[in-house]
Amino acid sequence: MVPAVPPSLTSAGAGTDEDETRVKALMQRWFNYVCSNEVLMMDDEMVLFVESDFGYSPMVKRKQPATGVRRKVLKQFAPPPDDTPELAEARPIVKLFYLGSMDAGHKVDRLVKSRRGLGLSESDFGVKIGAMSVQEPHQGLANAYRKLGKIVQTVGDCHAAQATAEATTLGDSFQYHSQDAFIVKETLTNRQLLIREFLQAQDNTRSKTNAADRLKTSSSEH
Repeated sequence: MVPAVPPSLTSAGAGTDEDETRVKALMQRWFNYVCSNEVLMMDDEMVLFVESDFGYSPMVKRKQPATGVRRKVLKQFAPPPDDTPELAEARPIVKLFYLGSMDAGHKVDRLVKSRRGLGLSESDFGVKIGAMSVQEPHQGLANAYRKLGKIVQTVGDCHAAQATAEATTLGDSFQYHSQDAFIVKETLTNRQLLIREFLQAQDNTRSKTNAADRLKTSSSEH
């Protein structure tokens, strides 16, 4: 199962040193994992992906065992008999992890947006408090307005930085793990669909073989 390719940008912000460091580290971890697998290491598509300098497009576009409504209907049936129970039992667990990480990612996104909005409001409020010092005739109170305004602006900057940190450390992680779990879930679903097709093909072969045997028997009797 090929893990999801890490994103080319992080929430740290495009062009920042932290963004570049994180992207490189994530890609290196992905390459280490993929290239340590003997099957993937020799796969033609993987070799093409690694050697592509200016972009990548698949040589062979593999078709899904089933798509659209048919896929949804087949997923409602009980899973077929599987000679590898670990993989059969893994799909519902992976699905729960996918849904849970996706939900957590959405909640972190809402938290980050709210915190960024709070930071902007505080910065704006700090500027307005500082502007009151211009019209304040009392020198001591005017100085207090200026200092209070800077403090409120600093608090707003801290909340904005905290929002970026939460988006980078928590939001990006949840989003990536959700995408990765979705790939695993769909891979396991495809496996079940292929097993179902294989069992149906076996049944069809047996029925046709039996029909051919009956024809041979009846012709020999005549």
